[in-house]
Amino acid sequence: AWTAARLAWRDRATASARALIAARRAAAGAPPLTDALAPQKNPLDSGVHATPAHRSSMSPSDCWPPGASQPRPGTASRHVIDDAFDPRDLSVLVAAAKTSMHALRASDGEASAAALGRASEGMLGLDAHDAMRRTLRAMTETARRAVHGVHPVVPPVPAEGDRTEGAHSLRDDAPTLRPVGALFTRIVPGETSVDAHGYWSPHVDKANVPEYDVSAVLYLSDGAGVDFEGGALRFMDASGGWKTVTPRRNRLVVFSSGEENVHAVGVVTAGERATLNLWLTRDPRVAAADDDC
Repeated sequence: AWTAARLAWRDRATASARALIAARRAAAGAPPLTDALAPQKNPLDSGVHATPAHRSSMSPSDCWPPGASQPRPGTASRHVIDDAFDPRDLSVLVAAAKTSMHALRASDGEASAAALGRASEGMLGLDAHDAMRRTLRAMTETARRAVHGVHPVVPPVPAEGDRTEGAHSLRDDAPTLRPVGALFTRIVPGETSVDAHGYWSPHVDKANVPEYDVSAVLYLSDGAGVDFEGGALRFMDASGGWKTVTPRRNRLVVFSSGEENVHAVGVVTAGERATLNLWLTRDPRVAAADDDC
């Protein structure tokens, strides 16, 4: 019964998200690839940015998980946080993306590997896998603190020689948001089409996976022609058009996963874009085990 209810809710959420995206595209008068390739406008720099108010076509009582007593966390703000993570670990991950992910590349240039658990340890190697685990723990703590206003938002980077699994362990006083999904992603130029659905297509994370409540994207490489061109994270707002987060190495973007944050990734036109992507849930029943992150 639970699985059937989940699938039915996802169908309703997907239909609502598609209608919303179609309406915003019609208002903007731009086809999908023009959306993805257009010059950057309305940049969101480091700091806290208000999320535009949005009223979904779905009833507030039609939520996931069913019967949730509290509203989804983090819907009021988007957070852009710079230099919060150990640059040594980021360098290890960029090197692993270059050497280990070619076999996973799709025709559109995107390659993704599961980042929770040990599924990708054999492909990435032990050093890169350990670096990914440390970074995911730091992302979880930083995202939780940003969403719930716990200070300091940014945990300290461990000193040289203190790079243990527990160096970024979650603090006991941090509010409960737990990892439920994560992907290590590399994008290079590939085939793109107006008629195809790809990473450049506007979407709503929670409509894809109902358990997602908070999304977090960490840039491992620099945009603006340094490591890659294009590839900016962009929010498709009802007013003001696209809001763009300029790609920058060691930049984390944290936002709620619902319809208030329709978003897409600009088409990568040159170089290699590497990111670590994390989704958090408020539902402990579906969260990843502590050993998986």
